[in-house]
Amino acid sequence: MVIEEHSRIEILLPNETDWRELSENDIIQNSLSITSKCMDDGSFMLGGVFSAQLSAKLRISGKNVNSYTVIGAKIKVYS
Repeated sequence: MVIEEHSRIEILLPNETDWRELSENDIIQNSLSITSKCMDDGSFMLGGVFSAQLSAKLRISGKNVNSYTVIGAKIKVYS
């Protein structure tokens, strides 16, 4: 049996008004993950809780796009 997963990401950069659609070719293989837990090490600390964390390595091309222009971007993940 073969199980296939397909993902798509939409990203809105802080200095843009239109969402960019990124296909599976723009997501580096095996780099997309979403984890849900309280802390990195499984412990609990007041004021230090996050509900979920998205991790991905993406190929985003375009004029004036670099590692710093994506800070503050909004991301939608479809799987």
